[in-house]
Amino acid sequence: MEHITTILQKTLAKHGVKNASTAAEIITKLHQYIQKDAPDLYASVEDITCRNNEITIHCSHSIAVQELQQLKPSLEQYLRNMGDKPWGVRVVRAK
Repeated sequence: MEHITTILQKTLAKHGVKNASTAAEIITKLHQYIQKDAPDLYASVEDITCRNNEITIHCSHSIAVQELQQLKPSLEQYLRNMGDKPWGVRVVRAK
């Protein structure tokens, strides 16, 4: 019997929503990762977007941007461990 995740991935691909589903999963996991490893910075994270294999973290404070820049290597490693695609990470100040 096939594992449920295999069936789910095939179904999502069949209906053309696999990329959107993957992006949503990655964004959710990054929110959890930042909340766990940098709880003081999590309040400054306004949005996380995913486009063209690049994750952009939007922060409300420039200090949070600097702090998250220092966490960037660990975030990229976390993303590499999650899946097969290489994801770049950008941290920017929200406008």
